Amino acid sequence: MHPEEQLHFLRRCECNMTKELVIVSSKGETVRTSPTALSALRATRSAVRDSKVNLLDLQSVQPPRSKQRREFRNGHKVVIRNQDCICCGVCLRYCRFDAIKVIKTSTGSETFSIETAACNGCGLCVGSCPVDAIDLLERTCGE
Repeated sequence: MHPEEQLHFLRRCECNMTKELVIVSSKGETVRTSPTALSALRATRSAVRDSKVNLLDLQSVQPPRSKQRREFRNGHKVVIRNQDCICCGVCLRYCRFDAIKVIKTSTGSETFSIETAACNGCGLCVGSCPVDAIDLLERTCGE
């Protein structure tokens, strides 16, 4: 093949080649979109698609491999030991989030309970309890 014919053949093949660039990022739109736009500007022939992929979708592409498993703990949760509680109500005054609720039992007595959705685990109620009937425990959030 003559050198001019080779050059023409290479240019024709280069034009027909499809190149794909995949950018995976969990940092948000800008981190993914900027390199995609830059690549599209530099390409001679391009079809650009910027798709948002949820992290759960990535597991179908590359399944996670765990080397080690352990509990993930973050924050604290408060637990009232009702058998030790004297129902004095001091903890109610210290809770800034109204997370301690008074529950009337069928016998007419009162017990206290923590509403976990409202409690942020600050521990003020723990320090205020005169009989140490409230525990502040690490919150297990997963694995």
